[in-house]
Amino acid sequence: MRQEKRNSQTELVVINHIVNETIKFPDQTIEGVLGSPTAYSSVVASKLGVKTGMVTKIGEDMPKDLLQSIYEAGVDTRGIKHYFIPKKPLLFPFRISLEITSSELGEIK
Repeated sequence: MRQEKRNSQTELVVINHIVNETIKFPDQTIEGVLGSPTAYSSVVASKLGVKTGMVTKIGEDMPKDLLQSIYEAGVDTRGIKHYFIPKKPLLFPFRISLEITSSELGEIK
């Protein structure tokens, strides 16, 4: 009985942010990609059989379908907290953009 209780508990909790990425290549742009080590590690651990939970916060602008891989992997999402994004601009708004060119990648062997 004690073993059954232990097996139902979360074994790994991944804490940090998750992001909605846009990946730009010279010839195409891919939008709506779930990113961050938090997302990747929680999905992989859960698929490997580790009872995994996630603690993060997401805004109302996070597309629900972007979280589908987290739900499908069986990650415990009770630690995902939703927060309201103010309509008024922030004092220092910023956007991160990363463009990778083939010359920066170098030769792939």
